[in-house]
Amino acid sequence: MPPRRIPKPPPTGVETYLDWQEVARRTTLSRSTILRLVRKERFPPSIRLSPGRVGWREKDVLDWMQAREDATRVG
Repeated sequence: MPPRRIPKPPPTGVETYLDWQEVARRTTLSRSTILRLVRKERFPPSIRLSPGRVGWREKDVLDWMQAREDATRVG
């Protein structure tokens, strides 16, 4: 099976933010796991977008996924 390629964000210069449902879908992690990893500083922190809304920079999540993939190839 060929390795899964992680899509890169389009080079628009505009920052794209993901809500927690999209982060969970892309990473296959549950919301509680995402929040636990953020608290342990092992996952990118969320950004407050408005008083009732947070999001993650798409680039940060993709970079984290790539780093995890690269780490599994080392060992």
